Amino acid sequence: MNIEAATNFQGRRTVFWATSYTFDMRMFDDFWLPRLGDPPLNATLLIDARRLADVWAEIPPEDEWRVRRANLDYLLRGVDVPGWSFHPKTYLFGDKRDGVLLVGSGNLGLNGLEEGNECFSVFESGRAEELGTIRTWREWMRRIVRWLDDTRVTQRWLDALSRLPWLGGDAGDSVFVSNWDRSLLEQLAARVTKPVDEIHVLAPYFDQQATALAELIRVTDPPVVHLYVGRDVSVDGEKLAGVALEGGRRVIAHGFRPNEFVHAKLIGIVQGDRGVVLSGSANISRAALLGSVAHGTGNVEAGVLIELPTERMRALFVPGRLEVQDLDLAHLSTLTYTADTGDPAPHLLLKSAMRLDDERVKVDVEGAEGRHLCLAAFGDLSALKNGVTTRAMGSAEKGNLAYVADADGKRLSNSVAVDDPQRLQAALQERAMQPSDVPGGLDPGELDTPVGSLLRRLNQECIFDIDETPAAMRTRNAGQEDEDDPDFWERLEREELRSDPRASNYGRNRDGEAESVLDGEIFELLRAMLGKVAISRGLRALGGEAESADRGSTGRPWSPDRRLQVRLYNVLERWCSRLVDPRLRWLALTAPVHNYSRLLAALSQCWAEEFLSKDRLVPLCRTLFTSFLRSERSLGYLCSLSNEERDEALATLSEGDRALAAVLAFSALKFSWAQRSSGREEVFRWQPFLDPAISLGVMRVDQRTIAPVGRVADELLQSTEAEDFLLWAATYIDDRHWAQRLQQDLGLNGLLFTDDKVHPEYGVTLQVEGTQNPLDDPRLVTLVDQALRYKKVAGVILSLPSAKGKISVHLNDFVYGKIGDVVYESSSLLTPQLLGSLQASAAGWGAILRREIRKGREEPGATGAQTA
Repeated sequence: MNIEAATNFQGRRTVFWATSYTFDMRMFDDFWLPRLGDPPLNATLLIDARRLADVWAEIPPEDEWRVRRANLDYLLRGVDVPGWSFHPKTYLFGDKRDGVLLVGSGNLGLNGLEEGNECFSVFESGRAEELGTIRTWREWMRRIVRWLDDTRVTQRWLDALSRLPWLGGDAGDSVFVSNWDRSLLEQLAARVTKPVDEIHVLAPYFDQQATALAELIRVTDPPVVHLYVGRDVSVDGEKLAGVALEGGRRVIAHGFRPNEFVHAKLIGIVQGDRGVVLSGSANISRAALLGSVAHGTGNVEAGVLIELPTERMRALFVPGRLEVQDLDLAHLSTLTYTADTGDPAPHLLLKSAMRLDDERVKVDVEGAEGRHLCLAAFGDLSALKNGVTTRAMGSAEKGNLAYVADADGKRLSNSVAVDDPQRLQAALQERAMQPSDVPGGLDPGELDTPVGSLLRRLNQECIFDIDETPAAMRTRNAGQEDEDDPDFWERLEREELRSDPRASNYGRNRDGEAESVLDGEIFELLRAMLGKVAISRGLRALGGEAESADRGSTGRPWSPDRRLQVRLYNVLERWCSRLVDPRLRWLALTAPVHNYSRLLAALSQCWAEEFLSKDRLVPLCRTLFTSFLRSERSLGYLCSLSNEERDEALATLSEGDRALAAVLAFSALKFSWAQRSSGREEVFRWQPFLDPAISLGVMRVDQRTIAPVGRVADELLQSTEAEDFLLWAATYIDDRHWAQRLQQDLGLNGLLFTDDKVHPEYGVTLQVEGTQNPLDDPRLVTLVDQALRYKKVAGVILSLPSAKGKISVHLNDFVYGKIGDVVYESSSLLTPQLLGSLQASAAGWGAILRREIRKGREEPGATGAQTA
């Protein structure tokens, strides 16, 4: 459910355009804005006006100095929707070449984009079928810009359009929806015909009387309603249950384990073999689902409306990090509604404030007609005349906030960050670059921390992100106006890159020898890493209690605050993900190996000395190995090479690096596995690269690689735990993933194991949707064969809801089937040889079944002794 939305903050982007209900200023200023890199950058944020006012109100006067970037380096505007809320969560990242649009449920904050349980749809401009959706978002945003009638926002919007040439053109097909002209529920209902088969509903907030849910049920008329309830859902539980149960409907309540707050918003409708899904910002409330902006009857909302196969639709309601569990309906009555009261609105609405060339400040304020007002800003108070202060104001050193006040300084309006037109314009232009040892995304003062010092050392030695190099920035800006010869600009960038002083580090070891020495720093790290590993003599400890966080600590105690950890994490995440950048090979074919080795050592040091939490280090390790090897859908650096090139790259990978990778992977996966369900999901995320890592020797634990490490290594070697664990993890599978993989391989729908226990002789029951002619479908023969092998049983029952039937298969027994009212039985026993023959001839079960039952035998399942 939760995607890594924050990974889209990248240095090469020149436009970031966001809409959000809430806003975490410190997170954006201290982390995400630096990640977007240096100017030119058009970062424009449109936030609900009331919530933005709350952000400023929560800052104590002594901390106002922190407001040092809003409306200086990026534009921040509050959007006022009288009587309603500005509630869409959309994020456009773009540059001259391409862009990405996120539409979902997460606000512009740490929980919304990084750590929360959210749901986003991602659209890439490079995909023709997705570009139309981004362009439809463009038309929606154009209407919002016109509606705001804000000169600065309009200027920034025109600037954004000029920087994104691919954003122009006809929209075409699109799945983006808003409630500008029509309610979201009206658009959703138009995609189905009632009665539907079932509806699924997930949201953190409902209106108090569950009116929106009642209307959703009225326009769909489902016999079954699925309600997904996370922690702290706001609704009158008794009203919710009453609305859902009205008319004798079957209501199924689901919860999540662990019981966490889930902020995702999803409505799913099942009709036949298709599902219709509405995702995005809309809660199940009157303001979100039933109203429209044009009629002044609701919030501003945005979402995605798509059709999916039913099983894919249902899977959206099963977040990868959480487990879904059934709840007793009595739980619904315990839910309570929490009114969003908020602070009372101020007397005046201050929309914006702008610093003029003569240091006076001009304001746009509603409700000020005929009143003698003042402006409080920069620690000063000045009278207003015709919306302009009567004298120059001070500097923004003490903070950049302003509000309207009376002559005594009493607040009469909300606060806003003051616009500095010169600073805002400078952010849209190229800034002169100075050589620096500070990695992008960090401040100089943060280099004094242990991991900050580590990152500085890495940055001095390696080129991790080509887009952040002065060479790339100079070439990119030089080529802005000339596209006649793109190859020329690539050649220029290559030449410019060679002038980087770090480029010479990649010219070493051209004889193909590994860079690391066996008795060097790498083995000091191995000793520290292995000191953290508890030898458990085999795999029996898998799934046991998590290890104590402070067991065997040998590192320096250092606990950065949460935000600094996020910033440090994202510098490392960005570097780890760049190994696959083909431009690194301009330096040398094996340049990514050089970077991989350094990053591998850095992550191992962070793990051994507890610089970062293991919860953050595990995904960093995954990103590093994915970029170096491969992911499920794309090739990383090593797997994208030819055989000859790969041999050359592997020759430069030291034995120490191979051992360190194995121990780091072992430690990360063992820690993850102890986290129960989330650990299983982590294993599946690692599998695409674990197999090539082991087969190519990228991860290897043997006498050559860890002999120099000492006694702890000998103990690990003798136990073979690391090797056994990694081999096990590379091939581990559970029922859900086995069904998903086979469903994809065979092109089936709705394949899943059921909990039906019909007879001890039949070890497993599988449900398959969408098979209209099951007796003639050879895929069902292959499915049974694979299930028998996977579950190591002799009998399998196929449940076929679409065909209203079942097929019961047992080796060395007769095959039985029932399709509708017709009962079938095989004419001979099913031997392993006959099963193989059916597969070889691509025959279905109908090849051996006949429409009658032998006299004297009961129809399977008639008495419960056997089953169909």
